[in-house]
Amino acid sequence: MKRLLVWVAAAVSAVSFVSCNPVTMVRSVGTARQAVGEFHGRLDRNEFAAIYADAHEDFKAASPEPKFYEFMESLRRKAGKIKGSSQQAFNTQSSLTRTTITLTYETNFEQVEAKEVFTFAVKDGKARLLGYDVRPREGKPK
Repeated sequence: MKRLLVWVAAAVSAVSFVSCNPVTMVRSVGTARQAVGEFHGRLDRNEFAAIYADAHEDFKAASPEPKFYEFMESLRRKAGKIKGSSQQAFNTQSSLTRTTITLTYETNFEQVEAKEVFTFAVKDGKARLLGYDVRPREGKPK
């Protein structure tokens, strides 16, 4: 019995280390940052279908494709192309099944300054969009 408890404790410790490994978390944040750059490029090129195709299944379940296209077209029409953006914050959450990264950006579009919040599921070195929120900064229209 004592041996079994030692084995279980060792297994739990190993799983905890793997799921909370700082190196893995840093890589996941980097992967998510790259995905933001890709998202912005696709947004500027009106490649909404590519954004949607690469999104996580949970995103697709919450946002039907026609509604997503309608939202993205409205965003491009009202905000214009991206002139620049800078990351303001990030948050990481890790479990045994996936790592979730949330990145907050201040983004300068041609016609408005906005706060963007991206949430990605990162697994096997691939970031897939779980959520996207964009809001104009109050008092900052151009």
